[in-house]
Amino acid sequence: MLGALAATSVSDYLSGLLIGAEVATFSERYRASRVVLVGEHSLSVRYQQAMAARGLAVSRCSGEAAFLSGIARMIDGQD
Repeated sequence: MLGALAATSVSDYLSGLLIGAEVATFSERYRASRVVLVGEHSLSVRYQQAMAARGLAVSRCSGEAAFLSGIARMIDGQD
């Protein structure tokens, strides 16, 4: 890495390594399930790409949408 990456690319590279390692540790456990990622768009896209590469079924939802959906379900008594 010393000199191989531009300084502006190092954080993206390290993020990819960490996400890849994390996904590798739990991919077998959730292979038969659909995983829903709740969070900030750019980070959840990275997780979605890594999980899809490991054969996991993934969908994404923003934190705001998840919160509003949960509140609506509570109001409707569907908790």
